[in-house]
Amino acid sequence: MRKFGLTTAIWKNGPLSYDAQHNKNWDSTYKKVSLRYLHNSQEVTDEFINKIKSYLTDTYYGISQNPDTKDYILVYSQNYINEYCKKCGNKYDTYYKWCKPCIINYLKDNFTNWTSGNEKIDNFIQEVQLKSDKYSKLFEWIPYVGFTDINEIRKGKYICITHEISLKH
Repeated sequence: MRKFGLTTAIWKNGPLSYDAQHNKNWDSTYKKVSLRYLHNSQEVTDEFINKIKSYLTDTYYGISQNPDTKDYILVYSQNYINEYCKKCGNKYDTYYKWCKPCIINYLKDNFTNWTSGNEKIDNFIQEVQLKSDKYSKLFEWIPYVGFTDINEIRKGKYICITHEISLKH
């Protein structure tokens, strides 16, 4: 289980469902579900109840408790985990599973692992990275040695336009 407390499990008895046609309840056995552990939740306060309310979505089944740690656990449908970042537990911003807080933290943690060799350019890249709001808009330093088959198309006073055939990663 990850430290933020989001994981999956098999619910042996599954959720109760109501069959309106036959006017009876029926069980759904061995249902895969998502679990959100609420760490250090042994003491139930109004603040804790409000926290639970903030986690409720239309995909919840109920609440449980770990008998060893006494931590409470919210139980959701299996798809719940696909809507949330597996690293931090925050809800994704888009279909592409873009977790801005995790990407920003990753970029901050790796600022020192690359450099253009120019402090102003590096600061500019970092500034643009921290303002990024789309998975497809990540700006980065790309070392020139990563390009192959560079062909000059046109050269002007301030810019040289080239056409690259392929890029090695």
